[in-house]
Amino acid sequence: MRTVFNNTHLPLLLILVLALALRLPHLNGSFWLDEAAQALESTRPLSQQLDIVADFQPPLLHLLVHFATYFSTAEWWLRTVGAVIPGLVTIAFVYLFLLRAVNKKTAIIAVLLLSTSSLHIYFSQELRPYALPALFAALSWWALYQKRWRTFAVASALGLYSSYLYPFLLISQIIWQIFVLKDRQKAFIWSLVFPAGLFALWLPMFFAQLQTGQLLRQELPGWESVVSVPQQKAVQLVLAKFVFGISDLSLSPPFLIVSFFLVLCFALLLGKLWPKTTKKNRQIFALLAIWAGLPLLLGWIISWKVPVVEPKRLLFSLAGCYGLVAFLVTTASSQKSKLVKYVGYGLIGTLFSLNIWSTYNYYTKKELQREDWRGIIAKLEQTYPLEDSLAVFIFPDPFAPWRWYADPRIETLTTKTVYVSESTELRDLLEPTLDYNYVILFDYLQDLTDPNRLVQAELERFGFTETGSFSDANLGFVRIFTNSHNLENNG
Repeated sequence: MRTVFNNTHLPLLLILVLALALRLPHLNGSFWLDEAAQALESTRPLSQQLDIVADFQPPLLHLLVHFATYFSTAEWWLRTVGAVIPGLVTIAFVYLFLLRAVNKKTAIIAVLLLSTSSLHIYFSQELRPYALPALFAALSWWALYQKRWRTFAVASALGLYSSYLYPFLLISQIIWQIFVLKDRQKAFIWSLVFPAGLFALWLPMFFAQLQTGQLLRQELPGWESVVSVPQQKAVQLVLAKFVFGISDLSLSPPFLIVSFFLVLCFALLLGKLWPKTTKKNRQIFALLAIWAGLPLLLGWIISWKVPVVEPKRLLFSLAGCYGLVAFLVTTASSQKSKLVKYVGYGLIGTLFSLNIWSTYNYYTKKELQREDWRGIIAKLEQTYPLEDSLAVFIFPDPFAPWRWYADPRIETLTTKTVYVSESTELRDLLEPTLDYNYVILFDYLQDLTDPNRLVQAELERFGFTETGSFSDANLGFVRIFTNSHNLENNG
């Protein structure tokens, strides 16, 4: 084991192999709603890749995935390009950064935690821009620490074009450089000009996306609760997800006991080690604490105006959290006090156990996995005659996974609106259903788009009755309505 720790790059290679292996299960699973929308947008012509006013994201992932579609549109391939590779490169740069800033032992512990984190595994498999900004965060911190200004400038520009929360990380880096290091050299200032100037070109689209998002919140009551976390719970939920990963969080006794134990261990280590910490180590501690916590704090403040805080959007801070823990634990292991050492071992052992437990749960529990649109659509196509079936969507367009997996085999009908109310002319909208014997209706998002179930009531007035259903742990029920009058006449 000692020879492994003494070899500079062998531990990283072994950890990357482990990280890749942990990210293979479910990699080829069905796209869920947002992933399918991402895939559909990325398959459009190159000239349309910057036209993403309906998606509140910068364009970098769209462009990256667009070029990936030239080779394949398989789920595993698009996710590998858009998420798996960025996730692995993140691990590599976190290791290289901590190896340079602290020591090898700290680097190994931190990236082992990151590699086994179910939260990082999950979003290293998601075709959305969460793994990508985490990559540029790790790269930019590595470059900033070594004063590689060109690399820092390029990484910052790419980070700004990968996530709208990335400015919070950039502000954190500015604070560390100017107020902690007290380094105001011109090279650093100039390295900020390039990404800021480049991102300014995108601002008109950003404001158009922001306006579109605000309009959607007005048109669709309750949408805000879907895309963001309640402000009162935002910080706690992000921290809980960082620790417990992809799992059902509840205020159960085991959850509270483990949380208390971890907080106690962290506080004890900090209280015992801080008075003995050198100036350099205090600067490293400040860097890791700023990386881990300041983007969350800034995002929480902004969320009073525009809700943006969610664990996945702050994935780029997870490495800072693990780096901070690894730094405290390795510092504790060098102390003479056995109590300090055992507290460190308890902290790191608990975190590794939680990672293994939550990763296992993600692999084995369907309710923790993504919506299985591919499986549900396959069941529908095998069970009902395609030419005599109609799928109704309470939305302006068919849901993105339907368009990805089902079009054009089953005809569709939409309500042409995101919200159905008593004033909606449903009778005229739904009249085409009378030409079909089977109507497919999704519970998915109905609590938002049709909370009073007006579409179902109108179908029943037309003579349709529910005769069957399919369900998915995360997708809900897909209900089949049959027109008994048509079937009798045809019979």
